[in-house]
Amino acid sequence: MMIPDLDAGWDFYSTLGLKPIVDSRPRYVRFTCPDGDSTFSLHQGDIAWGGSTDISSARIYQVNRLLRPV
Repeated sequence: MMIPDLDAGWDFYSTLGLKPIVDSRPRYVRFTCPDGDSTFSLHQGDIAWGGSTDISSARIYQVNRLLRPV
C-alpha cells in the first residue's frame, strides 16, 4: 500500500498487532499478519486517491496527523 509517512504507518500497523519483518525506511516496510502466513507491505509515496486501498491510506494518514503532538 502506498502511504506518505512510513513512520506513522509503522506505528499504526504495529499497534494493530502486525509484526515488522523488513525495515527499509524511509521507502519500504513489510509486516507479517497476526494470524496465518500473510504479509503486508507499505511503500512511501503520494496518495493516488481513487481505489479502496488509496482511501484506506488516506484515512490512516489523516488519523495519524490528528494524533501527532503539535
